[in-house]
Amino acid sequence: MIPHTRPVFMLLMLVTWLFAASLSRAEPPAPLEAAGEEAPAAEAGEREVGASVAVTGDDFVKARGRAVHEALKKALKEALRERMGEREYAAHGKELRSLLANPERYVRSYRFLDAADHFEEKTSEVLLSVSLYTQAVQRALGDLGMLSGPGASDRVVVVIRESGNDPEPLPLWEQHPISEMALAGLLAQSGMDVVPRGRLRALFSEEQVQRALEGDIAQAVHIGWKAGADTVILGNAVSTPLGETAGAGPARVRSILSVKAVSVRKSAVIAAKSDFAQGEGQDLQAAEEKALKSASSKITKFLVDSLHRLEKQKSAPVARPRVESFPMPVNDL
Repeated sequence: MIPHTRPVFMLLMLVTWLFAASLSRAEPPAPLEAAGEEAPAAEAGEREVGASVAVTGDDFVKARGRAVHEALKKALKEALRERMGEREYAAHGKELRSLLANPERYVRSYRFLDAADHFEEKTSEVLLSVSLYTQAVQRALGDLGMLSGPGASDRVVVVIRESGNDPEPLPLWEQHPISEMALAGLLAQSGMDVVPRGRLRALFSEEQVQRALEGDIAQAVHIGWKAGADTVILGNAVSTPLGETAGAGPARVRSILSVKAVSVRKSAVIAAKSDFAQGEGQDLQAAEEKALKSASSKITKFLVDSLHRLEKQKSAPVARPRVESFPMPVNDL
């Protein structure tokens, strides 16, 4: 290459990398919510983390490596907090040091979203998107004897929030949801081990469960982890009267049941479905009970088929993390 053209070439390379980095900041695709579909492993559990370290001497290349290490360590810390909860994480701080000393062991892959070397401040910083081997993290915690951990693949937590004819619904733990009891009973008949509602009430506050019902995946994972279940099934049921509610004729109710199954090992929604049914009875309560039981029966078959299929899938073995889009250090220009 002609000597005087090298600066121009390197400048073009820098502009190209900056443009690629800006594209990588785009919002990731929404997780798959379709019935029975599983989020891709590369997307499930991905988290965005950053780190900045001081540069010793003028060795920015070595500092960049330390910044990556610190970012991966931060990603692992976040995953541990999600599974263990803040209280348990703080209580086992000393035991976790050995696990956090080598975070690369639990990293499936990572890619650079941004990286910068600051010559005046003598610091190097990175922003990464990290995907972890969640099962490897769980096994490591199990080896350390921390918490009950996720149980067998057929152990599930079931929590359904119902709303319908009652103008003043009871607090969550004082309710006796028809759909939850029906769903739990049918899952038990299929061979699954359902964690009793009484045990959940003893372990978790209503606020914790409400957060999970409202879509907090980290909270759902924590509930499953502490309850010793591998899958957490969360849902909402809404019942609506059909036709006139007064009169000599039988009452009719339409109920819609929506559920999603969260894998504790994968920290992701692995199945989701909505279905409806109508019920008829002497009064609204009897009609609602029939509708909810019918909708629960439809949902159960979907859940059993989905969970049994996903049970056969094995996680990839722990391997050296794959690096994507490694940026060119500024001091190499």
